[in-house]
Amino acid sequence: MKRLSLTWFVFLLIIGSHLHSADTLYIEPCDEVTINIFGDKICLSQDEGILRRYVKGKLLNIYSGQNPAGKFILQQPLRPILDGAGNIYMLDVASNTVIAWDRFLNIHSITPLHENILSPKDFTVTSEHDWLIYDDFYGQILQIHPGNSFYIDWGDKPVSGEVKIYAVEQQVIVFLEDQKLIRICDWDGTTLKEFNLPDNFLVDKLFPLNNMTFGLRSEDGVYIWKPEDAYLRYLSDLKDVVFLEFQANSYILISQEGAIVNIP
Repeated sequence: MKRLSLTWFVFLLIIGSHLHSADTLYIEPCDEVTINIFGDKICLSQDEGILRRYVKGKLLNIYSGQNPAGKFILQQPLRPILDGAGNIYMLDVASNTVIAWDRFLNIHSITPLHENILSPKDFTVTSEHDWLIYDDFYGQILQIHPGNSFYIDWGDKPVSGEVKIYAVEQQVIVFLEDQKLIRICDWDGTTLKEFNLPDNFLVDKLFPLNNMTFGLRSEDGVYIWKPEDAYLRYLSDLKDVVFLEFQANSYILISQEGAIVNIP
């Protein structure tokens, strides 16, 4: 009887492992991912300088400047950023250039930054189509209006060190990594709220899910954090997560190795 029970236990473990693997989809390894308004996954492999577009799990388009002659070569690209129309923007910090593609990865525009922007380290696009660029040399976030080459200072408080900026809904999230601080601003740069990260918690990547809910990636996995409610919940032990979003009552996680996992 014990032998039969053990046999069934091993059988159930095997079946369970197959079911688990069946629930996990895979794409090419990538360093940054975003999902556009059409549900396409736009994936960046930074060292290779390659963009890939997946639709319903199928690889449909690839952009690699190192293949056909005449294409812009991505040397040191940051994460892909979307605008409301589905265009894809990316700052290449090695060339101080912003490149834009349509959803099919055809180049829409190539825009060199102003020569006085010396050390761009992060970039986002607001719903007003303004560009926000963090210049580490000056310790300032700069704003560029559509169609203009000049820039103005943005924000009512100083920034320094490692800084990430995200356009979320009608606000801008400024993540000051060294200070372990999240600053929530309106489009004009006025600070609305500030939150310190949870004590004794090392965050190596932030995922704004909305303007008051965040995913936090640490060494042991991914957490969901709502600072106004003092809410911190462990979500997954998936390692090296590069994308996290809440859709249709479940969390979508994508790892650097290309594993796609859904968690209800």
